[in-house]
Amino acid sequence: MIFKIYPNAKRYDEKTFEGKNFIAKCATFRRGRYGFAHECEITFYIDDYRCTANGLAKYLNRTWENFKYECVLKNAIENLPPDKREQAHKELIEATINKTKEEVESFLAEFKSEYAKLPDSTKEILKTVEVKTKEQAQELLCQIKCLNVLNTMMEYCEENKGEEDAQN
Repeated sequence: MIFKIYPNAKRYDEKTFEGKNFIAKCATFRRGRYGFAHECEITFYIDDYRCTANGLAKYLNRTWENFKYECVLKNAIENLPPDKREQAHKELIEATINKTKEEVESFLAEFKSEYAKLPDSTKEILKTVEVKTKEQAQELLCQIKCLNVLNTMMEYCEENKGEEDAQN
């Protein structure tokens, strides 16, 4: 894909959103000394002709989006022909929001399930941990799973210790 806006800028962190009738390719690139921008190109077909619509969103330090590239996707959708906008919004924006919501709900269910297995003393310690990012939450879940495995192993060893003592 060749982006038409700032074609020589070095792009990174590219992502593709695929709908039934639309494909949106988005990328991030540095813009000047401090800022960055998100760029999007939506491809669709009218009859058998390939058409594109582009969008650009510029930022100074961070975005405030429900998911990465949301603003630039909306910008590109606004550049579609009017009769294609609603369908593109459903296929690209709403589908992504629903998928993200499902992923978050699944993660929370797993987190709650693993957290419930912990002893109360460990839960008290974990209440002091401050989690600010998705990555930190994922790391904490991994640590909780490890604690649960260790607790299970300790319980198994204690149960079998009595059997070993009886055999000796």
